[in-house]
Parts: sequence; C-alpha cells; structure tokens
Amino acid sequence: MKKILSLHAQTVLSTDSYVTNDPDLLPLETVVEKSDILVLCTPHDEYRDLNTNGKPVVDVWGILS
Repeated sequence: MKKILSLHAQTVLSTDSYVTNDPDLLPLETVVEKSDILVLCTPHDEYRDLNTNGKPVVDVWGILS
C-alpha cells in the first residue's frame, strides 16, 4: 500500500507497532501529527480508539469507533 500511495503523495509516513525491523516506520503519534490524511490499512486493536486529531481517515477495515 505504501508504494501505491507514494505514486500520489509527496511523502508517505507509516507506522506499525508489531514491526520492529523497519527503520522507515515512525511512532504512531508522529504519523498522526505530521499527516494530512490517515489511511488505516491494518486492524490492530490499538487503532480502535485512535485520536485522529480531526484529520480525514480512510479506514479500509471499518474498525474506528
């Protein structure tokens, strides 16, 4: 998904608390703070109550409450 989004955005930030060996991943708070739009591509439990700071969200799993 990151490669696809990179075709349409200047910068794509990503996070995943379960992946520890990817130096390109950022903390969730940083991604939310620095993003213009959020694309939720994994249904991790910690995203269910995510504070998106009012930013638009594409939630492909429909897990946000």
